[in-house]
Amino acid sequence: MKAYSVASRKGGVGKSSFNMWLTTLAFHLLYKQNIRICLIDMDDQSTASNAREKELANNKRLKSLSNFYPDDYKERLQNLYPVYSWTFEDYEKKFKKLKENFDIVFIDFAGRMQKEQLPVLQTIDKVIVPILADEKDIESGASFMHACHKLDIPTAWFLNRYSGTKFNEFIYNNGHKKFLQINPDIEQLKWTGSKDENLNKTPIRVQQAPELFRANSSTILPFDDQSKTIKSMLEYFLK
Repeated sequence: MKAYSVASRKGGVGKSSFNMWLTTLAFHLLYKQNIRICLIDMDDQSTASNAREKELANNKRLKSLSNFYPDDYKERLQNLYPVYSWTFEDYEKKFKKLKENFDIVFIDFAGRMQKEQLPVLQTIDKVIVPILADEKDIESGASFMHACHKLDIPTAWFLNRYSGTKFNEFIYNNGHKKFLQINPDIEQLKWTGSKDENLNKTPIRVQQAPELFRANSSTILPFDDQSKTIKSMLEYFLK
């Protein structure tokens, strides 16, 4: 089993959205390979858990999956990846069974670091830290990068909600130098550098098809990945 997370010590930087998008897209792209996937919601706001509950009650949303997978959408819905709302203690108690039943686990943490979180973090295989071009967000993200380095967790970062401001451009082009001082092994994800064929070089083959993507924040429907953000993340996690 491999465990991944888009995480930080600060809320509002996009963690829950990206964890949902990644889990949903990975589920659909790897479905034919019988890769068992789940999402564990440890965020106090229960963003992912609440989203799944609402979507299961939305018949229009469920039927719209047939637009992407007309041949097996009912089967995909029946075998939809589970979303578990767990505490750190739940995770530790159920970790053995989790390893037995799933190949890939995505974890959505709350936007802070807690002592009780450390045993869970130590089971994570890779982390991606979202950064916003804001001094407090950068400080919190850098602190989390340092914690990951101390725990020997392979870590990458990316600039989320990029805009053409001078500060955004400065962080995008120069932030990595600073973050390397905090975590010497950290990688930077740059969307423009990701190519579709790279995903097919990963140990788990990911089949890309443009018709799979749609703009939404869903635990059921795939994500419109025109900027290649999710493909870059999956490439990093699966390589």
